[in-house]
Amino acid sequence: MRIKHIDGIRAISVLSVVCFHAFPEQFPNGFVGVDYFLVISGFLISKKYFFLNKSFSFINFWEKRILRIYPQLLVCILICMPISFFTMQPDYLENFSQSVIASLLGLNNFLLFLTGGYWSLANEMKPLFTTWSLGLEEQFYLLISIIFYFVESFRFKRYAKYIFLIGSVVSFIFCSVGFIYFQEANYLLLPTRFWEFSIGILAAFILVKFKNRICKLPLYLTNISFLIIILTLIFPIDNLKFSPNPLMIFPLVSIGIICIESRTTFAIKFLSLPLITYIGVSSYSIYLYHQPIFAFSRISNLNELSIKTNLFLTFLSLFVGILMFEVVENKNKNLKFTFHLIKYLESLKSLFFTSLFLIASN
Repeated sequence: MRIKHIDGIRAISVLSVVCFHAFPEQFPNGFVGVDYFLVISGFLISKKYFFLNKSFSFINFWEKRILRIYPQLLVCILICMPISFFTMQPDYLENFSQSVIASLLGLNNFLLFLTGGYWSLANEMKPLFTTWSLGLEEQFYLLISIIFYFVESFRFKRYAKYIFLIGSVVSFIFCSVGFIYFQEANYLLLPTRFWEFSIGILAAFILVKFKNRICKLPLYLTNISFLIIILTLIFPIDNLKFSPNPLMIFPLVSIGIICIESRTTFAIKFLSLPLITYIGVSSYSIYLYHQPIFAFSRISNLNELSIKTNLFLTFLSLFVGILMFEVVENKNKNLKFTFHLIKYLESLKSLFFTSLFLIASN
């Protein structure tokens, strides 16, 4: 069963990432949306497969993870391959081939680390650039599935919380040092990112073990948390470019607070709006396809893309992402697809013409 307001957080996260890649000067902190995704992933995975399950199945876990990740990834790669062949220079084509293999193996974050890092300008031309975070998540899945398996097999379940606590503290310490001394490794690799997943794991633990006490928390805490999440994305903070760093604990804990909230507040109502949740449900596809759309557009243009072009590509990314979600991921196709598409296009049309009007006014 999907949790609407968590899909809403997904929507905020993916929109911030897309806007960052389209308008990096206007949305300088948009990349933080990836950090938000990691907390959500830690929350949902640990809650579903560990805290609520009486027993953990390693095979069942990976079967569902593969079915979740790879169908859409394979389709995206298959679409990108012929376009890359006809539009890329040999050097870029060679790197694309490497990224195809790395993406399929869940290792594109390592490839990026070895070939220039996250902030290289050449990454704008890489269609599969954003699969680095998929690799990060898959490595996290591998680590926790091994931990869950051994904890379950050898009846060490009562020690699991101590394992994750120690791992989280060590990861946070690595991150606190890494954002100063080895920023690329800090950004791309799991040892300095594990604590972000762990915030989600902690939130899931609190939700399952202390559900009755959560209801006693003040309602305004959720709205304040939502405000922190939004302000982090839009308010220029120089230190965030060295993300992740200790300052990120505030918005990430705020994500955890919203994940465990079930009462009706302004933040929960907003995040549960139909259009917001629909974008959130489609967030994986949007995240996957927006980078190829921007990358191939930049490869095909000698000049820097204009604001109007980037705005068009942003809406195109949303459209393609939602379309591919319905075609590849959604199990209930037919009339439901048509209904959602029409409803989405109507909303998108209004946003598109409003944006054009604002650009024309300026």
